[in-house]
Amino acid sequence: MLAAILQTAGYKTGLYTSPHLKDFRERIRINGKMIEENIIIDFVGKFRNDFEKIKPSFFEWTVGLAFSYFENEKIDIAVIETGLGGRLDSTNVITPLLSVITNIGWDHMLLLGNTLEKIATEKAGIIKPGIPVVVGEEQEEVKKVLLDKASKSKSTLFFADNELRAEVIQKKNKHNFLSLNILRTTKSFLKILNLT
Repeated sequence: MLAAILQTAGYKTGLYTSPHLKDFRERIRINGKMIEENIIIDFVGKFRNDFEKIKPSFFEWTVGLAFSYFENEKIDIAVIETGLGGRLDSTNVITPLLSVITNIGWDHMLLLGNTLEKIATEKAGIIKPGIPVVVGEEQEEVKKVLLDKASKSKSTLFFADNELRAEVIQKKNKHNFLSLNILRTTKSFLKILNLT
């Protein structure tokens, strides 16, 4: 959704996501268009010897491919989805304009920890010094972990459910979409993101 908004606003937008559903190329897109097969083949051929030496994971070399492609195509902005957690994720080498943490759940608990607090600590690893953070929902179990990390990083943190609220205007319109009215509760949220 973020990539679509940025593209609609006129930015040449890269999108990196995982996993893919049918085609590996779904992971890497610019303005909605999947990366071309020949670019993947050329990248693997160029770095094959390096891959054999350092043995990156599938996810690590895929991130390298995405970042290389975005740089070569001179995109304006990228939306990068982390892999399992954040703290040790290979996507975490970037310094973002904004970090976004979705609701903390039990996904990947075998690798990230057996409590929501431990999982939140791993996810909070994407919080960078001075970079604003938006968290999907304020969850009592993990709120302190996220606020502590943001405080240590001197990053402003917002819980989206405290800042914005969606109100249904019409359940379905002629295109079978919901019509919503987005209400903001504070101006500071949009101001810190330079959206006002």
